[in-house]
Amino acid sequence: GGIPMQIWGGVGNWDTSATAKGHVDIEGVGRLVFEADQKPQTPWIYDVGSNMQLTDRMQLFLDLGFDFEGAYVVVIGPTYRF
Repeated sequence: GGIPMQIWGGVGNWDTSATAKGHVDIEGVGRLVFEADQKPQTPWIYDVGSNMQLTDRMQLFLDLGFDFEGAYVVVIGPTYRF
């Protein structure tokens, strides 16, 4: 009798890292060379989401990911079926 909906939850491991390297030439100063190691503060991310069917052809989803240490990701998207 309501809107068709799916709801999910999950846990993922983002055990990723990268090193950003580069340089920039600053007028009057010279060349600045940099290197920065980048990785998540914690490799674990927790996820909740939902998918709602608004009409026979239109759906809307929302997915939230977070790590309880300040990082988060939000994904919102429409789906149109033709």
